[in-house]
Amino acid sequence: MKRMLESIASKINPQIFIVIGTLITMFGAYLAVIKAEVGSQKTNSSIEENKTLAKRNIELTTKNNTLGQANENLLRENLEYAKLQKELSEINIQLTHEVKEKSNEIDEYNKGTGGYCTMHILQDGGELGGILFEPKGKNPLKDLSVRIFDLNTYETTKDFNASNTNISIGNLYPGQSMATTYKVKMSKEKGIRLNLFYSSNNGFFMESVRMFYVNNNWERENVVYKDMSQEGKPLLLERSAKYPLEKISFK
Repeated sequence: MKRMLESIASKINPQIFIVIGTLITMFGAYLAVIKAEVGSQKTNSSIEENKTLAKRNIELTTKNNTLGQANENLLRENLEYAKLQKELSEINIQLTHEVKEKSNEIDEYNKGTGGYCTMHILQDGGELGGILFEPKGKNPLKDLSVRIFDLNTYETTKDFNASNTNISIGNLYPGQSMATTYKVKMSKEKGIRLNLFYSSNNGFFMESVRMFYVNNNWERENVVYKDMSQEGKPLLLERSAKYPLEKISFK
């Protein structure tokens, strides 16, 4: 076998090997050029892709920053809106409270809540004294009328009707007073003893008026009760400093 190969090789022209080697070298160079071109194309393509990606990233970053700013603005607006809503809620609560208070005030005004009346005797030194009605409280008294019972007259006459006088006063507003033609006998011996029974839009109340002549001066006591029973704390208690203790009607 070895001899056979040596025989064949001796017959082949050495130039053939040179040519084959040259062709192989040229083919290898060609492949290298093609590989380099392919690599260059891939590199250029990667660069372009990287540029595109970088540009896209910049655009996305810009959009993200824009969205971030928009979200920050929305958050600020939401906080301002929440603050405004809280303020409006507080104002609404305050207005509701004020409306309720005003409604109660109107209701009390119409009903005359807490109001009552007291009588004053006008002295001019004569045998008869006039009377003046004065409302108390912040609300008006409407459809006010009074029945005056004179204890001195009743003790003398034993006549219930003769001892009673009915007076229609009408409406009395805070700060207003009204005088009538009714006259009280200013008896220095017996004094003045009157019980007044009032009727108004806010209900009924009673007043005890006592006046006695002591040391050349009239001393008085006015007591107003919420009802006819004369029980509990009076609505009004006015008593002059030298009013006789034995005549006190409310202690």
